[in-house]
Amino acid sequence: MKKLLYPIAFALTAFLIAYSCSAEEEDTTPPPSVVAKYSVQIESSSGGSVNNSGGEFSKGTTITVTATPESEYVFSGWSNGSLENPITIEINSNLTLTANFEKRKYPLTINIEGEGTISEEIINTGKTTDYDSGTTVRLTANPSEGWLFSSWGEGIDSDELALDILIDEPKEINVIFSETILASLELKAKSKMFTKGMADTLSIPINIPAGFKNINVLAEDGTISVESNPEEGDAEGNIIIRYTNQVVNNVDWDRTIAGYDNINFIIEDLENNSVEIEYKLRTQPEPIYRDYNFPQGKFTDGNESRARVKLEVVEHLNRRARMIEPCDFDELNSPIPVFDCCTEEDMEDGILYFNSAFLERYGTQWSPVQEFGSTYGTTLHPDLNGDGYEDLIFSNISIESNGCFGCKSLPLQFYFYEDGEYIHKEITIEGVGDLNVKMGFWVHITDLDNDGDPDLILQGGGDAQGYGVGISDEVRLLENKLNSTGNFKIHAFELDEVQITDQNAFIDMNNDGLMDIIGNTGPYVYLNKGNFNFTRPINNFENSKAFFDLQDPTGNQYNFGTKNLYFNLSSSSIVADFDKDGIMDILIPGREGTFEQEFIDGQIPYLPEVPASKILFGSIEDRYLLELNQNIDVLRFTFDNLVGLPEIEGYEEVYSAKYKDINNDNVNELVVERIGSKGGHYVQILKLNGRSIIDVTENLIENNFATDEGVIYNPCTYDNRFRTHMRVDDTDGDGNMELFSLKHYLFTQDSKDHIWEWNGSKFIKVSP
Repeated sequence: MKKLLYPIAFALTAFLIAYSCSAEEEDTTPPPSVVAKYSVQIESSSGGSVNNSGGEFSKGTTITVTATPESEYVFSGWSNGSLENPITIEINSNLTLTANFEKRKYPLTINIEGEGTISEEIINTGKTTDYDSGTTVRLTANPSEGWLFSSWGEGIDSDELALDILIDEPKEINVIFSETILASLELKAKSKMFTKGMADTLSIPINIPAGFKNINVLAEDGTISVESNPEEGDAEGNIIIRYTNQVVNNVDWDRTIAGYDNINFIIEDLENNSVEIEYKLRTQPEPIYRDYNFPQGKFTDGNESRARVKLEVVEHLNRRARMIEPCDFDELNSPIPVFDCCTEEDMEDGILYFNSAFLERYGTQWSPVQEFGSTYGTTLHPDLNGDGYEDLIFSNISIESNGCFGCKSLPLQFYFYEDGEYIHKEITIEGVGDLNVKMGFWVHITDLDNDGDPDLILQGGGDAQGYGVGISDEVRLLENKLNSTGNFKIHAFELDEVQITDQNAFIDMNNDGLMDIIGNTGPYVYLNKGNFNFTRPINNFENSKAFFDLQDPTGNQYNFGTKNLYFNLSSSSIVADFDKDGIMDILIPGREGTFEQEFIDGQIPYLPEVPASKILFGSIEDRYLLELNQNIDVLRFTFDNLVGLPEIEGYEEVYSAKYKDINNDNVNELVVERIGSKGGHYVQILKLNGRSIIDVTENLIENNFATDEGVIYNPCTYDNRFRTHMRVDDTDGDGNMELFSLKHYLFTQDSKDHIWEWNGSKFIKVSP
């Protein structure tokens, strides 16, 4: 079989070849070539379409494709990187082409008026710069502190803090913040004065732009409540508070007795805004109406008063301080020193230098006064106008170029307590005379006409040639008529024998209800006949003998030609009922060893056997009075009723004393300031049991003494003595007494403040 097929195949092949050769010779057109075909796929992403989806194309075919975006989309390019649209493509291979589309992007511009921020939150999609079209953005207004959201601007009707915005085109949003206007009170620079223990009301205008909702008020030192307020929603009205002060705090003791209470008003409006407003509500102690028909000793040198002011400050605030300039010294042992310690030459020239801290606190305005002295005399605190508040009376002690200290009479200065301040006033007088005094402390206060108003007794109208009282120095009785005619009336006291210095007493010696005058010589007694008329002793010896026992236990008779040996009254004498028998007694201070030295020096004829500091206990006796030509019961003092004060070694002199209940046990104590050979001071506290005098110093006071080598009027050396005498008063209104003596600054810087406060069991020193 194989052999048979082979010849057949060969023959067929030969035939075909022969045929082919024959055909070429007959048709010369070449046969068509084969054309390649390619597949093209054209697509679009979401957001658009193409006009040609592709197909099978021969190689080299050219096609044009257009991409068309849908609404809110834009064509972003072809997948081959071309951005042409339409695009023309030559087909040379299989091809897949995609038209890409993306959302349109619109800017969102936010304009802010006022103070605040806008937070942007995408609700469905997009970014936080330019937003994809169709993105919903939530805008939230965030006002700054003190500001409120007001509106989204024109064209947007919404008052909500959050606003949803559909971004379908470029948009500009205007957000407006308005400054929050909180509630406010129309408070005066000086509030109404509230008196301790007395309920009172105060009406305060209030503005609440957002509408009133609620108010709360708090006080530190009193009880306070809202008595009336606006209706809810009111934009204005009045707040009426009722306040009762319990204690007067925050007192600037250098200048006043009034203080203030810190009041807090917390006001809420309808938008829940809350504001706290602080206010200083002025407060003052309750009025105290004094009985001035009382013996001398109770109302002099500031005793029985609440004022602890510094006279320099009061003068300065009334623009009556001397024209002076500050210097560079600020190193004094005082929180707010008034004057700086400069050179002795400055002091000799009478130049004072305000401390810079003082000027910063109280201002720099001053003006010259009419007269100027080296220091102050005794300061008096009578309630001159009967309003229940003590006023101030004081005078300077003169210093002359020739060194004559206290020779010149200087005017009294009057400062009345008004609305929390001490205000200087010029006092007019009826009659002949003036208000000048010698040494500043020859002024006494008592009710001479028994009308309830304190009258004044002055001496020193003339100018003596040396220290002391000259015969030309007139005594003037000043009738207080401030509440009727607004002035004083002078009654001339035509008794040359009487001298009004610091050694006088005013006691009802004949029990007729009128204050009589005990002169500092004799002692003679001038009986008050009313209407400022006084009897004149017909016989000085008989007059004195009627009231005082002038015979000492040794049989020696009182010698009127020499010193007063037993009844030597002084500015520190106190008239009080020490033994509680209903009869007035007298404390007579002195200096131990004085009589002995005077006897040695030949100044007195014999040595008295009596203590220098003593209490004369009074008795009532029937005596004949030449002046009245009759026998009457009089107040009499005898040697038999004399008791000496306990002595303290090294502190021989009783310099000043006060008699008060210092520890709230309803029993008065005798507080004595002593000085002596050791210098400085010693505070002695004595209790009286009948006529027994008991020293209780150690039980009631600490740090009660000091020694030093202080010299008066040395400009820069401190003196530990009590330069202004000791005071015992409750000046801070806490119900407890303070023991104190405040230094005098004028012309010298030679003393210190001494202050003790009662802690419930003892007096503790709190001064530097």
